[in-house]
Amino acid sequence: MIWESPSTVIRADAGSRMGTGHVMRCIALGQAWQDAGGRVFFASCCESDGIRNRIREEGFTLVELPGAYPGSEEDLSTTLELATQAGAAWIVVDGYHFDLAYQQALRAAGLRLLLIDDYNHLPQYECDLLLNQNINADKLAYRINSDAKQLLGTHYALLRHGFSPGLEKKERGFPDLGTHVLVTLGGADPDNATLSVVDALRQLDVPGLQAKVIVGSANPHGEILQEITGGQGSSIELLGSVANMPELMRWADIAVSAGGSTCWELCCLGVPFMTLVLAENQSGLAAELDRRGIAPCLGCAPPVETIAKAIGHLLPDHDARVRCSAAGKELVDGFGAERVLRLPVKESGLDPFRDRLALRPATERDMERFWTWANDPTVRENCYNPAPISMETHRAWFSGKLDSDDTMLLVLELDGRAAGQIRYDRCGDTAVVGLSIDRRFRGLELSRKIIELSLAHAFSKLEVGTVQAEVFVSNKSSQSAFLNTGFELMRACEIKGVPSLVYERKRP
Repeated sequence: MIWESPSTVIRADAGSRMGTGHVMRCIALGQAWQDAGGRVFFASCCESDGIRNRIREEGFTLVELPGAYPGSEEDLSTTLELATQAGAAWIVVDGYHFDLAYQQALRAAGLRLLLIDDYNHLPQYECDLLLNQNINADKLAYRINSDAKQLLGTHYALLRHGFSPGLEKKERGFPDLGTHVLVTLGGADPDNATLSVVDALRQLDVPGLQAKVIVGSANPHGEILQEITGGQGSSIELLGSVANMPELMRWADIAVSAGGSTCWELCCLGVPFMTLVLAENQSGLAAELDRRGIAPCLGCAPPVETIAKAIGHLLPDHDARVRCSAAGKELVDGFGAERVLRLPVKESGLDPFRDRLALRPATERDMERFWTWANDPTVRENCYNPAPISMETHRAWFSGKLDSDDTMLLVLELDGRAAGQIRYDRCGDTAVVGLSIDRRFRGLELSRKIIELSLAHAFSKLEVGTVQAEVFVSNKSSQSAFLNTGFELMRACEIKGVPSLVYERKRP
């Protein structure tokens, strides 16, 4: 069967022991593929009706594998057949039971493989893209085929719809005394660590304390937890499988989380939190978050008293919550899925930012934003005058550019958030172009996008025949952006003593 939209196949499972994390982060990847205009087929062994429904609700085509042992020959055969029927060029595989032979068989069938891993548990890997989104990923020495590209670290964290900071109506507030506690220990929690946290909450004497405790769809302990928390007037509310996790995180003053993918969602939204280690693969991640001062790690199966003490200390510590929130937001920006899919969507002819980008003229309200961008260390390193710019100097320059008929100054917005700027300065029949991307939005190929979106307007408004760019020889990313938007390399030279390249694009 031939589908109108380019398809991808995702292979991930969920269960009471393995949890739901593999499926949930793959949902984030599927959402990004769908946003770009593609179609998603999701092959999965799921014990939970809730997870199966969650996959279907996304508009993915769910193919259930109830009889196949995950990672088996039967599993492989079914997955390959699905990829053929879907016409998929790329397949995403997420799970520790997919061994080297499984990976090699997929590639031998002509599929491009995006493999998701957490802790380098196999002696060898074979794929086209290897993703490890964890904070300590760069410390793992993967044995992998030489032509594979490794995507390592929280820059690539996969977050589902709703977790973008751009959706915030206002900045997170930090009351002197926190009273809202969110408990989220994964979709399964087979050892019932949730019960220990509930017992800890019941020990606290905090005025106005409210707790929302999420019991995942694969959690077998719901009845026990309900008995303990179900008393009339209880300040602890039990929630089943939820569809409004971003809303709950925005409600929370602090959270108690497992040391898995939920950490990246909490970081992105700036929620102060602490971790419990519920599985072997979470220990390194949780320890590193603790070491960096982002989230205290309470370890594996800590005593109830330890949990109560940690919650009781963080709720009234305003400054600690502010620090943890800022550190988390610095770590995760919400665009990991777009970075991961950059190569697959390009090869498939999809647009990861379809209907999400907009250009607008700069205004006086952008003055401070432009000053911050101009003084970014990476930007200064690539300027012919690398000295920092004072606000007084910038204010005069910026106002002059806004008033000049020879300058076009534009702001690029992604999902309504200012992501970068581009400037065209006319001199005779030529306009010189310069641009910069906010550091939080780098790695998304937005330099190319801002050039593509603005170039025709620059030719028309400034009435020039040529647009010229001067780029440091060392600035490979800018060279790539101009070459990929139709500019030609005209000459190599020194400008103000710096080895440079001059690119030009003629008016069509």
